[in-house]
Formats: sequence, C-alpha cells, structure tokens
Amino acid sequence: MRIVDCFTDVILFTRKFVRGELDIHAAEDVRREIINLFERSQTLTESQGMSEEYYLQAKFPVVALVDELLQCSSWEDKSVWQLNPLQRQFFDTTSAGAEFYDRLNVLNKFGPDRDIREVYALCLGLGFKGKFFRGEDRKAYEEVKAFNLSLLLPDEAQRNIDSATLFPFAYKGHEDSDDHSFKTRLNIYPIIVGIPIIVIVSLMIFYQLSISAMLDQIQSLLNY
Repeated sequence: MRIVDCFTDVILFTRKFVRGELDIHAAEDVRREIINLFERSQTLTESQGMSEEYYLQAKFPVVALVDELLQCSSWEDKSVWQLNPLQRQFFDTTSAGAEFYDRLNVLNKFGPDRDIREVYALCLGLGFKGKFFRGEDRKAYEEVKAFNLSLLLPDEAQRNIDSATLFPFAYKGHEDSDDHSFKTRLNIYPIIVGIPIIVIVSLMIFYQLSISAMLDQIQSLLNY
C-alpha cells in the first residue's frame, strides 16, 4: 500500500458530498465524518509502519483539496465551514492554497518524497488550483501540473524532459539516487515514454479524466 491509497475514502466522501449525493448537510456533521475518515487514514499508515511526520506531509495536500472542494461547492453551509476550515484545524493555516505549492516545490525527486509527490499529483489531477484560481493563471497552473508529473516518470522519460527544457523556471531536482521505481495506478507512463515533451500538457487532460474515472469506479464499489 502506498501513502496515496490511505486517503481514498476521504476524497471519495468529499466528492460525493459536493455532488449532493449524501443525506448530510450541517457543517459539524460533515466535519465529524471527514475527521473520522482522516483518523482511519492515519490508522492505515500506522499499520503500514509509516511515520507520523510522513503521514502529515501527505495529509496536507488532501486537506487543502477537501477545503477547496467544499468552499467552491453550492453547499448552503460552506460559509460556516470557511470560518474554521480543516487547514486551520489540522495545520493552523488559512493559506493552504499557496502553501500547497510551497511544500510541493521542496519535495525531493527520490525516496519517500516521491510517494508524497504522488498525493500532490492526485490532488492536482482532481482539479485543485489553490493560488492559481484566476483565469490568467491557467498556463502557469498547467505547467506546474505537467512538471510535477514529469518528475514521477521513469528515468528514460525524465531524460527526454530534461533535454527539452520545457520548464526552465521550475525548481531544480535533487542529486540523490534511489532504485525505487514509481508504479502508477493509471499505467499511463509507458504511453508517455519517448513522446515529444511538447505534448505533456495535453496529456494532463487525459491524466485528470483518468483519475476522476478511477475514483468514480472505486466509489461505486465502496457503496457510500
């Protein structure tokens, strides 16, 4: 089990709630259910021998996503939620929209950070925007998504990306090495290997739709 798997229930519940598919309305009832799901996610990580620090690093982007989904929904109680969002309760901040990218930018390319990066990739694939919420931010937002995905690609594809220098503004990778290879649940990386890097941004559309379809399928199986 990877760390990203531990947050599936939280994300599925929130997505279903904002679609109006759950018979729950009051802010405190929603909060109680989401906190319970986060507690279950932590129990899962502990059962896998993952440290609390590692869990919290991966939890932050999910908390940011949940807050954004709720605050951008048509939920009648979202104004109550905005007074005390999860990011304030869990991380004592109201700037998760910017901190999301700050935290992402300092992740190592290799090692445990690679799996945490997958959580960020999932949140971005599901439409998290944070500070890039304006229409004029779209290009920068898509570039961040594509660059983050590129760091999860196998080494061969990464060499193609590095030589293309499509994102010269992006943060520098670390020099560490690790034999651990990333195994994507969507299995789209073999498709990307060898393709001119100019199409990466276009592939992000496929990436987003694939993640959404995957979660919808899991949702039907869990029978919330």
